[in-house]
Amino acid sequence: MNGRDLLALAGATAIAIVLVAALRRGLGWLLGPVFVHETARLVRRGHVFWLRVGFGLLTLGMLFAAKPDLNFDPKPESEMEILQRVGPRWRSWDEPPVTNWEARLARTRESLAKFADDFSAAFRLVLVVAAMAATPLFFASAITEEKERRSLDFLLGTSLSSWDIVIGKYAARLLNLVGVILTAVPILALTQFWGGVDWRLIIHSFVVALVVMASYGAVATMCSAMSARTRSALLAVYPLVLLPELLLHVAESPYTILNVVRRGDV
Repeated sequence: MNGRDLLALAGATAIAIVLVAALRRGLGWLLGPVFVHETARLVRRGHVFWLRVGFGLLTLGMLFAAKPDLNFDPKPESEMEILQRVGPRWRSWDEPPVTNWEARLARTRESLAKFADDFSAAFRLVLVVAAMAATPLFFASAITEEKERRSLDFLLGTSLSSWDIVIGKYAARLLNLVGVILTAVPILALTQFWGGVDWRLIIHSFVVALVVMASYGAVATMCSAMSARTRSALLAVYPLVLLPELLLHVAESPYTILNVVRRGDV
């Protein structure tokens, strides 16, 4: 990474910080005071912090497990073994024979390619499975916790409408959960030291995870509004969101969420 790359990275980071600040201010104006208060309250409670720590450690663990093995045995190979590893190619009569260094270079490329495939596949599946499992748990208490604390009546007694309350709590939790999965972006940048991964597949998996969180979160918020307790909301939301996925999997449909992530298409 040269100076130009570092400058571009610093510029992109600065732009991202400005965009996040502008987005939060704009969403606060659009979604109302419940969104602003809920966003700050969720951060202060510490749950979001520990979710970020856990997801970051999980990503680091996958990165460590899939890291390429570049410690090759330095013993020399025969000409036939080298040619089998490097691959056949036309060589003129005055060209020097294939060297052991070329074989090591070929093995390095093979190892880096295997690392990119293994880590990318594992990360994409874990990202979407984590979103499917954690989203109902994160959203199910959006309204029920106000009922359990007996503070919902105070909210309804203000000038806020039911739309302001529900959409404010929903958007605040969605924004915090998106921040959790974005914790993996700096860790994914470390893969550039080993040749990198296919960012098109990574971006595709992030989009799928975002759609999963938005849809599952909407169902969980609905169950939370219709339930008196968080436990009841959880017992209602998981069958609603996971049963269709299970039925599609049993029917061997190519359009299950996990199959879409594996294929890298829509």
